[in-house]
Amino acid sequence: MVKRFVILVLVLLPLSYVWGLQDQSIVLGTEQEAVDTAIAYTGLDRLEGVKLSAKLVTVSDDNTPFLSDQINGKLLWLVTAAGFELTLYSSKGAEVKREKYVTDLEILIDPVSAKLLKVSSRWPSDEPPIAPLADATETERQLKAHRKSFDGFPDDRPKVDLLKAMDTVGGPVLAAKQIIVHYVLHTNLRWKRKPVWIIHLRGTPPAPEVGIAAMYAPDPVPAGLKGLEWRTVIIDPGTGRRLAGTSDRG
Repeated sequence: MVKRFVILVLVLLPLSYVWGLQDQSIVLGTEQEAVDTAIAYTGLDRLEGVKLSAKLVTVSDDNTPFLSDQINGKLLWLVTAAGFELTLYSSKGAEVKREKYVTDLEILIDPVSAKLLKVSSRWPSDEPPIAPLADATETERQLKAHRKSFDGFPDDRPKVDLLKAMDTVGGPVLAAKQIIVHYVLHTNLRWKRKPVWIIHLRGTPPAPEVGIAAMYAPDPVPAGLKGLEWRTVIIDPGTGRRLAGTSDRG
């Protein structure tokens, strides 16, 4: 009887103890829950051939400005979307050509809050290497100089998922060699703590903005990217409307 009792106690221990999250309530306790959450944010299950998997990882090298301390050193779900052909559609539903570079995306999900923390692809292995991204401190310095900041991760999920947001951006997504996406509360000269999709495209031909979009561009070309082609677009996650965008050769 004693042995059975001990075994029962061990089985009933919360998963948080197994994960080293003893003082926190786990919202996403299984791989399937993590995958389902990633799908809710991104809509990537609509892509032909996509395979979604999840595992727990501890992140140590994230450089998200203002928010890296909420990612680094944390045990998070890493959901991988692999093997797909990235397809975008116009507002009329016409199919647009497929991406030749981005065929995998990595999605970081917080198991405690069930919030999306970041989406990114890796630089293509068959492309010449480029300078690494700047660390969070340097990028924060640049953004603060332009009165911009990332103020947290939104509590509410977006009405417009990532795939639809990328469809708003259109062609540049298909030309990018690497994609880095943040779903954050964003502050600049036009708004304060507004939920937005911020979509960074590396290795894409620039097309400088004009008018108000140029005046309120989301950020300068980050350190470590000078001399590279870089484009950023901000999308409203409630309406899918393009809010701002910029591009630069560095």
